[in-house]
Amino acid sequence: MSARNDPRKSGARSSGSRKDETTNQALERAIGHASVALSEGVASARALLDAASLIVSELPAEAQPNLAELARVLDQVSEALSGNSPSLRATATHALLETIDSEIARWEVKSRSDDDARSVLRVFMSLREVLWEIGIRREAPGAHGQQGAKGQTGWTSKDLKRAMSNLAASPTPTTTPTTTPTTTRAPKPQAKPTADRASRIQRIKIEG
Repeated sequence: MSARNDPRKSGARSSGSRKDETTNQALERAIGHASVALSEGVASARALLDAASLIVSELPAEAQPNLAELARVLDQVSEALSGNSPSLRATATHALLETIDSEIARWEVKSRSDDDARSVLRVFMSLREVLWEIGIRREAPGAHGQQGAKGQTGWTSKDLKRAMSNLAASPTPTTTPTTTPTTTRAPKPQAKPTADRASRIQRIKIEG
């Protein structure tokens, strides 16, 4: 990404230089920041793939015949997301998701008879979950049908809000407050009258 188009550099401009900025330009700048964050997310997934590969076989993913293709696609997607072409980002993202889905299907079949294949299957499923959390996922059919109402980037304000919410930190899980159970004290048992209670009373014999 060139320094001129780097959103991190453009974000340092003073607020006075933005007063003539159009809505589309502001959206493009926001999308640039989102792309940088997504690129870092994919790079993180790539590092996760290497870590899992090293744990299983002590080799990086690119040296594994079963993982080399996915590692290559992850590198391409990370590079594409850091660029300025929306079509290139969409193509790379689609290729990545297709590769992960096909690998999950393949290793799911192998895991039925091979215990070692289950570890590889878990790696791919973890990658898909990480990509989902950072906002890289399949779009519903017809999501881009209204091209006329969108800007030059193909994004609407709703798309931007969705992307920003996907990039936001995961919400802190809510915990259900625990209530301390109250213990009901049993009534103090009353003393039962004893048979020899009468013997405790001194009787004075009166002689007549």
